Amino acid sequence: MVQLKDYLTREIVTSDVEENLTSIAQKMAETAVGFLPILQHTNYVGVITDRDIVVKGLANNQTKAGDIMTTNIVTANSEMTIKEATSLMKEHRIYRLLVVDDHKIQGIVTLGDLGVENATQLIGQTVSEISEEQDNN
Repeated sequence: MVQLKDYLTREIVTSDVEENLTSIAQKMAETAVGFLPILQHTNYVGVITDRDIVVKGLANNQTKAGDIMTTNIVTANSEMTIKEATSLMKEHRIYRLLVVDDHKIQGIVTLGDLGVENATQLIGQTVSEISEEQDNN
C-alpha cells in the first residue's frame, strides 16, 4: 500500500516564531514555497501560508510569525495512506499537510503531490483493465 512517506517533500523551509513577515515573505519567494512550518526552538508551533500574509496584508517588519500563524495544525503521519491523507485534506479544506512522526517534522505533502500519485494509479489500473480485456478477447 502506498504511504505518504513515499511522496512527501523532506527538504522543507521553516521560520522561527519571532521572524518578521517581511523576512518570511522573502524566504517564500526565494524558495518558491507558499507554506512554512513555524518553529519555537525545535518544536513546530504553527504554520503560515502565503495566503495568510496576503489576506492579512501584513508583510512588514513589525509583525512576527507568531502574531498571525495558524496554531491549530492539521498533521498526518508518514504511514498514512494517500486516501487517508486526501480525506483529511478534504475534511479540513486544506491543500498541504505537515507530516509528523513522534513530534518531529518529516516533511510536507501537497494535494498536487497526491494528485500525481492518484493519476498514476488510475492510469496503471486502466492499462491493466484494458490488457485483461484484450487477453479475454
